[in-house]
Amino acid sequence: LIGSRILKPVSFLWGEELKTSGPVDSTIKKAMSEVSRQMKTSLKHTLSILRTTDLSEEIKTIIYHHHERYDGKGYPHGLKNEEIPMGSRIISIADTFDAMTSHRPYRAAFSVKHALKLLEECAGSQLYPDLVGVFIDLVKKEWIKV
Repeated sequence: LIGSRILKPVSFLWGEELKTSGPVDSTIKKAMSEVSRQMKTSLKHTLSILRTTDLSEEIKTIIYHHHERYDGKGYPHGLKNEEIPMGSRIISIADTFDAMTSHRPYRAAFSVKHALKLLEECAGSQLYPDLVGVFIDLVKKEWIKV
């Protein structure tokens, strides 16, 4: 809610098509070849949105809902499963992983291995299970650098 309020007056000028070339394209192609057909379709759709849309309202919505939970016990609206915007589902995994692997005044950071195990335990309750699996695979293949 606070993040949404902070961003309310902000405009994102991402209406121009995303331009990529060289190593970025080959990395994307490599990643795409190793995910399921369903994930490929979803990722292609997401990339097409990123390339062609002014995302100001979408980004604000994603931030607003990133504390919703797969099981509906989150906030601010108790959305569950497919009701939660895809971007919010993704951000919630990244946010949870970041929280686990960051030092806090009340505890030391968890190791990456322990954090990934905890993410697996949260899959299906707090976090969207299919996306947790993809995230863990990407970390293990070192496509997400920690």
